[in-house]
Amino acid sequence: MRLRCDPVNPRVDDPLDMEWDPAAGSLTGQGAEYVKDFSPREHVTLHPIPRASHELSAEPLKSYVDMAAIIGRSHLLPDVLAPHYPYLEPDYTEKLMGEASGGTLIF
Repeated sequence: MRLRCDPVNPRVDDPLDMEWDPAAGSLTGQGAEYVKDFSPREHVTLHPIPRASHELSAEPLKSYVDMAAIIGRSHLLPDVLAPHYPYLEPDYTEKLMGEASGGTLIF
């Protein structure tokens, strides 16, 4: 599936434009190396920073939750990943997710 994600972090200039096969755990395209740089079992900071973190699974490229956590750090989440963003509390969904042109913004 194609993942097109515009940046929301002022320190990030480039959008992500990748092809992802979650069953195979493959990821190619612009920004794929950014995502692949996160190691299995690494803790990824979640929004609101520094409130929470998410521990990546052993195979983050096969996990919708892990991909949402990684991409949501600095880019808009595409609709396919937005529901999988990890939250600490169930009511956080409405508090943290805002609609933005081209995806879901986690803040």
